[in-house]
Amino acid sequence: TTTTTTTTAARMAALPVGAGRTTRCSLPLRAQKPGVSRRPRGGVKPARHGPASASRRDGARSRNGVAMAALAEKESDKSAARGDNCVLPRDAKVGVLGGGQLGRMFALAAARLGVQVLVLDPSDPAPAAVAATQVSGSFRDEASILEFAKQVDVLTVEIEHINTDALQAVVDRYGIDVQPTPRTLKIIQDKYNQKRYLEEHAIPLPPFLKVSGAEDAAMVKEKLGFPVMLKSRYLAYDGRGNY
Repeated sequence: TTTTTTTTAARMAALPVGAGRTTRCSLPLRAQKPGVSRRPRGGVKPARHGPASASRRDGARSRNGVAMAALAEKESDKSAARGDNCVLPRDAKVGVLGGGQLGRMFALAAARLGVQVLVLDPSDPAPAAVAATQVSGSFRDEASILEFAKQVDVLTVEIEHINTDALQAVVDRYGIDVQPTPRTLKIIQDKYNQKRYLEEHAIPLPPFLKVSGAEDAAMVKEKLGFPVMLKSRYLAYDGRGNY
C-alpha cells in the first residue's frame, strides 16, 4: 500500500509528545547567567530584540508555522498541567534504539557533553559504537528492547521502524521516559496515517491520495494531476520507498 502526494516537506515537529508517559525528562544544560547573550564564534553579533525586529518576525510567519506552533503550544500546556518536568542526573544513561549513521552523530555530539549513550543494534560493530556502548540485539525484538531498557534512564530512537508495542511496554512496566512517545512513533510509521493526522490538526499539506492498487493509481492523474510522488506507507525513509 502506498500514498501518492505532491512534493512536501517534513512537518512532524508539532506532533504531540508525552501522550504515553506522565513524566518527561530533559538532560540539564550548562548554566548561563540570565540576561547574558554569548556571541557565537566567527564574530556574528547576537540578534537584537525590539519592536521592529519582533514585527518583522511576526510578519514573516506563515500560516503553516502558526498552525504548528499553536498545536505544539497546546500540547506543551497539557504537559505543564500534568507536571511533566524533571531533570535527569548528569550520570544518566541515554538509550537509543538503532546505532546507524544517525545514532553515530547523536553519540558523538553527546560524548562532547559528557552524556553516556547506549545503543541497541544488531550490526557488528554498529557505526555508533565509535562513541557509544553498543548492546547487540534487534531494535524490533520485544525481548531485546525490554532487556536493553533496564540499562538506561531514558530511551529514544534513531529510526522510526522499531517495535512500538515493545516501547509502550517499557513505559508501562518500567516507567522509563520514551521520546518520541510510542504513540507518536506509531503514527509516523504509516505515512498515510501521518498525513491524515497532520490534516486533522490543521497543518497545511499538499493534496494526497491513498493508493491501494492499480485501480486507485488510475485516479491519480484525474484527482491530483502531475507531477506527483509515490511513497510507500511503511518502511520508507530517505530515498527508499519514494518514487
